Amino acid sequence: SPSGPDDLVVDNVDENLQRHKKLGSLNFAVNPRSFDDGEDCEVLKLGISSGNIRIKRVTGYTYGDGLYFSGLQITYEVAGQEIDGPRYVTNDKWPKPLNLAEDEVISEMGVQHGEITDQLWMKTSKGQRMEWGGLGGSEQIWKMPEGFELMGFSGDQGPWRGGRSIMNQLGPVFV
Repeated sequence: SPSGPDDLVVDNVDENLQRHKKLGSLNFAVNPRSFDDGEDCEVLKLGISSGNIRIKRVTGYTYGDGLYFSGLQITYEVAGQEIDGPRYVTNDKWPKPLNLAEDEVISEMGVQHGEITDQLWMKTSKGQRMEWGGLGGSEQIWKMPEGFELMGFSGDQGPWRGGRSIMNQLGPVFV
């Protein structure tokens, strides 16, 4: 069996990635730094091709004493090995992890958004709920489509008042 991500057999990557779905995302970006785990995250590509990947932990970050969502990082388990995905955060002062059990998945997520993404929240199949950030703006909710799992995110980070880098756009990537 493979001992790490470099040993995974990479076949059908394009075919598997073509199956991922992106739902609507929010866009308020100015001079953004764009990202898309479905296209950019090598860990996710390897995991999809091996058929043996799950989200083990989502760490959300906030700023302003926790009032604003500033970014996130997903930690994957690929072939039994814990691997950190890309880190989409510039301010890492207030990390809050959401740890998932082996048989637990993210079943629903939502954002509070207006000029920026104020809050990200997630709910799991076992009833855990974690919120990062405050309650400004309007709410948008995504329920995981039947037969798909949340495996990453796409979006933009860009400057906001005072040049602070925040999450301007955020949407789920399903596989």
